[in-house]
Amino acid sequence: MMLSTEESIPLPHWEPPALPADATGRALGMWGESLAAGHLAARGIDILATNWRCRDGELDIVGRDPARDALVAFEVKTRRANSHIGAIESISYAKLRRLRHLLLAWIQQTGKHAPALAIDLIAITVDSELGWHLHHVEGIA
Repeated sequence: MMLSTEESIPLPHWEPPALPADATGRALGMWGESLAAGHLAARGIDILATNWRCRDGELDIVGRDPARDALVAFEVKTRRANSHIGAIESISYAKLRRLRHLLLAWIQQTGKHAPALAIDLIAITVDSELGWHLHHVEGIA
């Protein structure tokens, strides 16, 4: 089951990081991952790893979601509103297969376990006036 939540304003007990006006490319991605980590922590998700890498790729964020009793790999996509491909549309079937493989590799390396596994998408769209919208789509794979 896929659930989607949209947050246009920050959660009351959490202050999102400021977006630098000139952020592009890597800086925009790093800001988006910081925003996503804060969003997840505010929702009660335990962050277990960020930017975990192995020879096959990278997981942006790995966390434990107590509400689902699951280990979750969170793929973070940050795009400007005028991008040719939106954040949600940028996830291919090949990317989903790779994320599943990477989550299993992370579990094998760390020895962490949970009754369920999930892959979620955090899609962040930044508009031209430095506002942003965050979509958290649960269970994309």
